[in-house]
Amino acid sequence: MVIPVQKIVSFFDSEKEQEQRPKRRLLNPFKIFNMIPNSVVPMDVKVCVVKLGDSKKADKLIRESQKLRFIEFFGPGTGGNPSAEMLETGIEEDKYDKHCDHIIVQSRGRVVASSRVYRWSVAKEHDGLYTAGEFDLDETIANVEKLGKDTAELGRTCIAGEFQGSFILVKALFGEVGRYCEKHNVGALIGCASVHGTNPEELADLFTALGDKYMAPEGFRPKAIEHSTPVMLKDPATVDKKVVAECLPPLLKFYTRILQGYVGPEAFIDEQFNCIDLFTLVMLDDVDGTQKRFFMR
Repeated sequence: MVIPVQKIVSFFDSEKEQEQRPKRRLLNPFKIFNMIPNSVVPMDVKVCVVKLGDSKKADKLIRESQKLRFIEFFGPGTGGNPSAEMLETGIEEDKYDKHCDHIIVQSRGRVVASSRVYRWSVAKEHDGLYTAGEFDLDETIANVEKLGKDTAELGRTCIAGEFQGSFILVKALFGEVGRYCEKHNVGALIGCASVHGTNPEELADLFTALGDKYMAPEGFRPKAIEHSTPVMLKDPATVDKKVVAECLPPLLKFYTRILQGYVGPEAFIDEQFNCIDLFTLVMLDDVDGTQKRFFMR
């Protein structure tokens, strides 16, 4: 028998802590992306899941997604610090790509969005998860396994600049993520949500507001291995949460307000990508049924 996530949460939280846990108010997705559906990109959007070595076409699609990653992570205005090899090739790739499943979204034959999924059941046979290089995941993964489920890492998510905030592309991308998770018995999506900048003090209001409202339950709070900063940097009572909500990156809004996701207690300072990574956790059984049917089907 699979124990519902709510039971796991109550196992780790006292009744008092559960009462104090803030209630989620689901956000209208159109308020996140500020777009009218079906008007952002042409409707000939195609989505596929591919792996390096599957075919020449799969390898070509993944190479195009790696070029898109370089542009979005290290292109002009990003502040990223690419290696000399990246600058020469215009490609962002790493050792994990060959083992991941890559979700590719195309519009008129062009790769316009992508992400990669790496299941723990696969990663443990190779180099482990990318997120494990920043956070200690042992307890989190063990507690997901108690549900009889696999953990999957969602990473390198990006959308071509001119389509940033596209409702259609986000729905296409995460719809495939949802179908993938059902197919592979995934109970938890984890990853690193990046916030631009490497000075924690400049992001103190944002991080504190997120930690106060969306802190993961006990047992699912990995700490950063190094280059860390606490998420709760200020007294929550001193933070204007309405102002903070206005500057919250769309992807973090999507994780927390649509998918009822959580953040961890510490963040990882990533100098190369010129960002600070927050640990994110989405327990798929926790996602509201309406939101799951709309976004992850």
